[in-house]
Amino acid sequence: MVISLIFVICSAAWGAGIWYLIIRILLSLGGGLFVTLYDSIFFYITILIIWTATGILFANHLQEQKLELLLFTCGITAILAFFVAAMFFLL
Repeated sequence: MVISLIFVICSAAWGAGIWYLIIRILLSLGGGLFVTLYDSIFFYITILIIWTATGILFANHLQEQKLELLLFTCGITAILAFFVAAMFFLL
């Protein structure tokens, strides 16, 4: 029960994190590809790839453990967190 709640919270962070990374990539498009600071587009694309791979491995793990309902709940939570983060950004 507690692990399931942690999975749902992590999936909410995953959804909001994807939104943040996409916005940071779009905002750093004019800054060049390789910059010494952590605001270069290469840095954010790398983090986005790692973040997405982690989500895919997480979903694969839940599917192997036959926890499709938890996978569905985590997926819906991630999508909702993505759009809630978008609404907060637009306000």
